Amino acid sequence: MVSAKPAVGMTIQRAIKRLPGKSSGWFRKGHRDKINELVDAYNMREISLAGSKRTIEGYRSLLPDIQKIWQAANAWHLDVMKGSPEKAQAIRDWMAEEVEREEEAKNAQLGELAEAQSLKAASDGAAFNALYATPDFTTASTAAVRWLNTPAIAPIYRYFLIQVQYEAPSLYAYEDIKKYGLNPTRAEAIRIYDKYDMGTAKQLNITGEGPKVGGIAAINAFREQITALKADDSAAPPANFGPVETSVTNVINEMFIAFRMSAPYKKVTTPP
Repeated sequence: MVSAKPAVGMTIQRAIKRLPGKSSGWFRKGHRDKINELVDAYNMREISLAGSKRTIEGYRSLLPDIQKIWQAANAWHLDVMKGSPEKAQAIRDWMAEEVEREEEAKNAQLGELAEAQSLKAASDGAAFNALYATPDFTTASTAAVRWLNTPAIAPIYRYFLIQVQYEAPSLYAYEDIKKYGLNPTRAEAIRIYDKYDMGTAKQLNITGEGPKVGGIAAINAFREQITALKADDSAAPPANFGPVETSVTNVINEMFIAFRMSAPYKKVTTPP
């Protein structure tokens, strides 16, 4: 979820934003204060377990903390619902945007870590193969895609994208979009768009940058197309994801530049 690429080796923080507003309590902590204390404690733990320190066990241990925040907020939401429906709605909106989003993000990251774990052996066991030392797999502009489409070496580049560059969302979006192009449907277009929150750049680097994207105007035009699609059950789905597809493909290709410097890549492409 980025508008600018993170530095190599850094992950994007998905910290929960504090519940906005001021507490009405003068001499004791109110509900908002107590909820925000839980949020602050969670954010500190999340930071300590992120980046190169992230593990399945660590991220799994964060889920109960997220639930504690949700339960505290929900209890307050229910308590004020009758007397202050607008306040209750604001609390509920915050729960959905911040707490539930973070829980979804952590579950998605757990899936990423599980896949990375399953790919680690392939990455660690990389060995020279003359078939993949040719320009098609090393210097061609399509080399990154060739690695992903070649079963024998795909796990090595997948591991690099997921565990080293933290680009699993871009990888998964790229694959979903490619599959979509084979059988475009309205339901699938909306599902993919919402799954990766393409209305923003929070998950994917879709800010109009890069070759052949068309700028932010092209990205916004695609967003408007999906908004219209959601509003009209009879509307035809787009044939492809246009500038968004170009953007995520650019990320896959850009990450290959760093991949060329990695030990697994060199093992595969350099004769012993």
